[in-house]
Amino acid sequence: MYTHITMLIDESGSMGHLQQSVIESIQGLIKKQQDIPEPCTITISTFDTSGNFGNTHWNIGNTHWNNSGTGFYTTTPPRNILRTPIRMANIQSASFTEYHPNGGTPLFEAICREVDATGRDLAALPATERPEKVIFVIMTDGAENSSLREYPIEEVKKRIECQTNTYKWEFLFLGANIDAFTLGTHFGLAATNISTYHTTSVGYTTTTDMLSSKMSTVRTGTASSMSFTPDEQHQLNTTK
Repeated sequence: MYTHITMLIDESGSMGHLQQSVIESIQGLIKKQQDIPEPCTITISTFDTSGNFGNTHWNIGNTHWNNSGTGFYTTTPPRNILRTPIRMANIQSASFTEYHPNGGTPLFEAICREVDATGRDLAALPATERPEKVIFVIMTDGAENSSLREYPIEEVKKRIECQTNTYKWEFLFLGANIDAFTLGTHFGLAATNISTYHTTSVGYTTTTDMLSSKMSTVRTGTASSMSFTPDEQHQLNTTK
């Protein structure tokens, strides 16, 4: 089964103390996914208000399709970053290094823009080459504080519900230092697709390790969903 994964990662200033942990955790996730032969593509995007927003599209496995990453500043017109898709097997372990926490947390805007960008990228593919499964992971360490007015929470919910109901995308929301369950519910997500986590090195690593394991089970057909069990949510909520 061909799976596409989008990871939207908070890069605001409050993530500064976790800079190296985030880099190493995402590198570890990439490495683990490289071991799975089933075809997959991945988009890793980060967001803040300092102009660091951008994304990279990579190929995992043996699928072949041409695509480009689309990056943007959250408070200025979009800019394009062209990236040649790379098969996961060819990605060096240190590929994910451009992570420089700064600025605020335009959470709603980042979600809306990345849902739109991922949707455009996949819609541009021939129907026979589109993924059978799309996993969209959102990770933040704080509340919304700087999105443009045209991106209220209602716009987030509208996009998530559209992609979930129409195209069967699966969204996960992980939030630290906030009431993640209340916010995720306002996004239209089920409680089983929401979790809290702790912004410590151990907490972040545990979270990405669990996400990677769950991605692996979905990609190999062992599980049909990324949803969390109560025990998994408890583990993420208590691991510091």
